[in-house]
Amino acid sequence: MVKKEYYLELPIQYKTCVDKSIFLARKVYKDNLVSIFLAGSTAKGNCIEGWSDIDLYIITNKLDLDANKEFYEKSKKYEIHIGTTFYTLGMINNLEIDSKTFAAFYEYHAFDINKIIYGNFKVPNITYKKLLSVESDINNLVQAVERELFNYMIDKKNFKTLVKKTVVLMKVYLNKYYNKYSYGYHTVSIDYKNYIDSSFNYDIEEIIKTNDKDNDIVNMVKTIINCVVERNNNMKRISARGLIKTKKGLAVIFRRKISEKGTKEYYVTPGGGINEGENIEEGLRRELREELNIEVNINKLAFKVETDERIEYFYDCEYISGDFTLKGEELDRMSESNYYEPTFIKIKDLDKCDIMQEVKDYYKK
Repeated sequence: MVKKEYYLELPIQYKTCVDKSIFLARKVYKDNLVSIFLAGSTAKGNCIEGWSDIDLYIITNKLDLDANKEFYEKSKKYEIHIGTTFYTLGMINNLEIDSKTFAAFYEYHAFDINKIIYGNFKVPNITYKKLLSVESDINNLVQAVERELFNYMIDKKNFKTLVKKTVVLMKVYLNKYYNKYSYGYHTVSIDYKNYIDSSFNYDIEEIIKTNDKDNDIVNMVKTIINCVVERNNNMKRISARGLIKTKKGLAVIFRRKISEKGTKEYYVTPGGGINEGENIEEGLRRELREELNIEVNINKLAFKVETDERIEYFYDCEYISGDFTLKGEELDRMSESNYYEPTFIKIKDLDKCDIMQEVKDYYKK
């Protein structure tokens, strides 16, 4: 059941800690243990000895908080820090996972990195579009990095946390606004320079390895924060949606969301985000093809809606072909609490439905 191919080029002390973790998990969880998934730099061949943690995902059949606590308390005594995330198999299958896990699963399929090191389970195939939809908010990340930088300048005690949160900010920014997925300290530094700031002359991996790092890390983080804030203030996410009037009515997607706050039901017109450098109309055709398996002709721009964070273009479209079958990431993430259903609304009934006011107003003209 133990997968030995995970070893890669790990230093001996890392190999030892991973083996000890597998042994401990088998002892603690017994028959409840389904699989162990290894992610982070130790799974990618980018391990920096003395710096890198070991990121493990423990997957069980049933939730066992006492066993989770026992594993955590015993593994924290190891020579290398073990960062453990606990999931049940049901949570994995329902995508009840955090953004870091979404990224780990995306990497597994997209780059053939990260490893199942014990047992087996079906790793969800996360699309890049889905990954972007769950990424953390840029403004919140900037604030988190600013707090860590302030703390570091006061007591110099949180260097590792500061570096890691800064790298997360860089990666998310590359993902959201440049559609560039990057991993590994050195590669992130290069991609940030190539895509965002050509004057960026820092190598994060070298900063980690050097002993005289105070000035470099403070200056680097200040440079990144200033650049991201300035660019973020001037950039907005662009999306496009189709207004597709058919014999059955206006093509829409019925949405139902159930949370602790209650149940919300409403309708949206189909479409989605436009990729960096992609023509807006071509992007809309792609989205409709991926989302509903339909082809359209685009007649004209009906209207646009602009907020502080995004610009959304609505196009009057002519239906050509296809079956309006839900596909893609919407189908992947659908559940009882997050429901999608393609349907149609008669134009005369729009006022009775919870749909954007701008859509209602367009068909009143």
